[in-house]
Amino acid sequence: MDQQLSLAAAASKKPITRLPEAATLMRRSSGLLFVVGLIVIWQVVGTAGTLYYLPSFTTVLSHMGTLLSGPDLTNAVLPSAGRAAAGYLLGSALGLTVGVLIGYHRSLDPWVRPVLEFFRALPAPLAVSLGLLLLGFSTSTRIAVIAFECFWPVVVNADDGARRVDRQLLDTSRVAQMPRRKILLRVVLPASLPQAVVGLRFAVSIALVMMVISELIGASSGLGYYISNAENNFAYADLWAAVVVLGIIGWLATSLFSLAERRILFWHREQRG
Repeated sequence: MDQQLSLAAAASKKPITRLPEAATLMRRSSGLLFVVGLIVIWQVVGTAGTLYYLPSFTTVLSHMGTLLSGPDLTNAVLPSAGRAAAGYLLGSALGLTVGVLIGYHRSLDPWVRPVLEFFRALPAPLAVSLGLLLLGFSTSTRIAVIAFECFWPVVVNADDGARRVDRQLLDTSRVAQMPRRKILLRVVLPASLPQAVVGLRFAVSIALVMMVISELIGASSGLGYYISNAENNFAYADLWAAVVVLGIIGWLATSLFSLAERRILFWHREQRG
């Protein structure tokens, strides 16, 4: 009887059989297979000439090579990437700072909230037009416009994260007579980051969108200018090449953000685990 119980206990502790390697590989590569399928469809439709505005993928690929080399790289791709990165970093830093301060000092909320809600409601194209009109058609203005739009999702989520900080942590910090600056940096900010990351991730796509919109008006460089110029000259292969490059830049930005998120918030995943 004891032997049967021991065998039953050992069977219950038997590890779960993993999926076959082929099935696991298929599951992980499903996204890649979907992209390959879209490219095949694109190539077939473009080669058939069914859609006049859609050249074949191989034609677009050759124009991408031209875009990513020579003068187009330094005049279109790199300026856009630099503006998007600068605007994202500036807007995210300001949004994180303001959001944590508002969430921690709740007495500021009645004073700041109406102003934030007013500017947050402005449509992005209007913000671009007003910014360029008031500040001029310069690179710094385009960076400021990108930062302005990246600011809002970050400040909202950072504010929400700061409000959700465990009150016991704050009370313990005050009992330990920690200065307010240290409470903000060592308690409130780390506890707010998991929620603030939601806004930071959303701001990545906003930065790319605002980068293109800001370069469509009065610009002489950047991918937005390149797309507008290609459309005006009916160079649809160049237009689609720029669109694909934008998608690749967005994918790289998202991948880098995910990598940074895993490094910064490793403690949060361990706590949830």
